[in-house]
Amino acid sequence: MFDQNRNNLAGLVHLMKLILGMTLLFEGAGTLLFGVYFYAAGYADSFSQAFRYGLFHSVSSYTNAGFDLFGNSLQNYADDYFVQGLSMVLMVLGAIGFPVLAELREYVGRGRGKFRFSLYTKVTTATYGLLLIAGAAGIWLTENRSFFATLDWQHKLSYALFASVTARSAGLTTFDPAALSDAGKLVLSTLMFIGASPSSMGGGVRTTTIAVIVMMLVTFVRGGSEVRLFGRSLHQEDVIKSFAFFSTALALLLAGVWFICMAEPLGTSFAAILFEASSAFGTCGLSTGITGTLTPASKIALILLMYIGRIGMMLFLSSFRSSKPQPDLRYPAEKLIIG
Repeated sequence: MFDQNRNNLAGLVHLMKLILGMTLLFEGAGTLLFGVYFYAAGYADSFSQAFRYGLFHSVSSYTNAGFDLFGNSLQNYADDYFVQGLSMVLMVLGAIGFPVLAELREYVGRGRGKFRFSLYTKVTTATYGLLLIAGAAGIWLTENRSFFATLDWQHKLSYALFASVTARSAGLTTFDPAALSDAGKLVLSTLMFIGASPSSMGGGVRTTTIAVIVMMLVTFVRGGSEVRLFGRSLHQEDVIKSFAFFSTALALLLAGVWFICMAEPLGTSFAAILFEASSAFGTCGLSTGITGTLTPASKIALILLMYIGRIGMMLFLSSFRSSKPQPDLRYPAEKLIIG
């Protein structure tokens, strides 16, 4: 509820049933496809083992958990585009948000012309798609003369696209993130900090928060005062929430990075620390390999970032609200010099 900024229980039971049904459907279909393919491709010794692998990987991909049975995530499948493609589809379905999937289901059931998508679905889908494309392009550009220098265009595309998708919150990877340049780590850190959509399997500051902030900045630069998206005006409360969530999340991330820098020995890579902290806040699970060598204090800081990133900024900030009724007072307004 709080993850979607809703404070009532209306339709919650129906939503839970819908979420359970979609989860079983997508994970079941993923298990079947992965199981058959793993067996046919010779990735498993037996039919039952292939389906066990398929079940585990399907659930891990859809829930954006990032766990694997292969020891090095999906690096063994860097040349297998079927495994990568199906994994990306499941990751997207898990990170796009349940309200979006619910509306898509209703749209298919009613048919074209009889159903209108909500503003939430339009903003979420558009932002998710733009971030996916921008992320892949950013990784390709930053690594084209370093990590990607010796690769052909097919591997460059698959690496960049998979990295952009998994940075939403999934944590699976087809290459070692430690091989990226500092610029590439910064791109992935930004994507992981943003995270997935509200009411999804992922964490982070959420895509809709970024969308509202960007549109508010565009509106301000253009001299407007009302944020508009897809023919609708946003409530001022939602704009304030977005800035509050983003600024608090950024402050927490920077505080976590600062604390880890203080707790670790001199010489520890700042880019690696930022990467680990962003991955924790986005509940992504990607790592450059330094997690196991961190001090206990740094690991506790990462745990706290993971916890806050997963429950969402709405629930985190609401825990600090006072239960006392606020006095209904209005003070005289006065202009303040800004910037």
